Amino acid sequence: MKRIISVLLAAMMMFTLAVSAFAAPGSFLQTTTGKVGQTYEVSSLKVEVTKDADGTREAVVVTSTKAKTSKQVTIPATVTIQGDKFDIVGIKENAFKDYTKQTKLVIKTKKLASVGKKAVRNTKKITVYVPSGKKAAYSKLFKDAGITKVQYKINK
Repeated sequence: MKRIISVLLAAMMMFTLAVSAFAAPGSFLQTTTGKVGQTYEVSSLKVEVTKDADGTREAVVVTSTKAKTSKQVTIPATVTIQGDKFDIVGIKENAFKDYTKQTKLVIKTKKLASVGKKAVRNTKKITVYVPSGKKAAYSKLFKDAGITKVQYKINK
């Protein structure tokens, strides 16, 4: 009986190791990083780690860029922070406020779920480039945030 239990436990441990080795990022095996609420600089962006729209996984929102003088800001689909990969799911309130030279916002993520109020306040008329199939959803996010002087185009 002890031998059967030992074999079963060993098999379960091997199965668990095999599954965790091949699990996709963001799967049920992903653990939290303990970074929620912390702000990081990644490439030209400043981001804050938060939870995704479901509250199930860690993700990031864009809080601003390193320089306010950029004519174009690009928001990628994901960022890597200290070896951990995060989806970008939002643009925080006032993220690009007073970016007077900005005319282009390129959004590459298809997981954008929120745009903060006045995220692009006091900018010139801005053109927002969005992923294919997301124009209606993203224009609604911007409109709901009170941002109406925007022209939308599809990313190429």
